[in-house]
Amino acid sequence: MSPWSKKSPDRTDDLTRFRTGISGRRSFDAERVGRRADFVTYGFVDLLLDPPDGPVNGEPGDDGGPAQIEVGVTFGATEPIHLWKIPLPRIGLGYRFGADLEAYRLVFGAPF
Repeated sequence: MSPWSKKSPDRTDDLTRFRTGISGRRSFDAERVGRRADFVTYGFVDLLLDPPDGPVNGEPGDDGGPAQIEVGVTFGATEPIHLWKIPLPRIGLGYRFGADLEAYRLVFGAPF
């Protein structure tokens, strides 16, 4: 029997997430390739209503708690830069924390 064919014993485990956040953009004085470089600082709060149990041990509380907060910064340009017609995404770093949770996140594109 394949491990992918196992069925979860609880089919009623749902998740509702409410996210609210804020961001601010500031451009640099330097100009490259006809576009101004900028950075975006951001922060948001994820509220997890009735979070699901952990997938391995089935115990609640292993998901970082009911609220998770992330703050970070991304860098990019005021107008997207293209490399061979492919748009280059913003890049940045975020820090997420909550009850029993601490993680760093490499951000490509928009933070939320």
